[in-house]
Amino acid sequence: MARRNLLTRDERERLFLPRTDHFSIIRNYTLASEDLDIIGKRRGAVNRLGIAAHLALLRHPGFGLRVNSDVPEAVLNYLAVQLGSGLID
Repeated sequence: MARRNLLTRDERERLFLPRTDHFSIIRNYTLASEDLDIIGKRRGAVNRLGIAAHLALLRHPGFGLRVNSDVPEAVLNYLAVQLGSGLID
């Protein structure tokens, strides 16, 4: 039986891709002190940034890192600044 698509490609992208405008990044990806406690227990800056990205993406769009998809650079930079790692090149 053929599958029926309920959403168009554009609608799916608007719902499920991380938003990168300034307001959305602040609203969706600001880490709480509890998040920073969990992240701080990880070793290495790369691991801390990775777990921060997972936590942030669980909030919006609602699932963690996916295979063959990248976290937008603006989101990674915002998370890195919160972790004290500075901007990523």
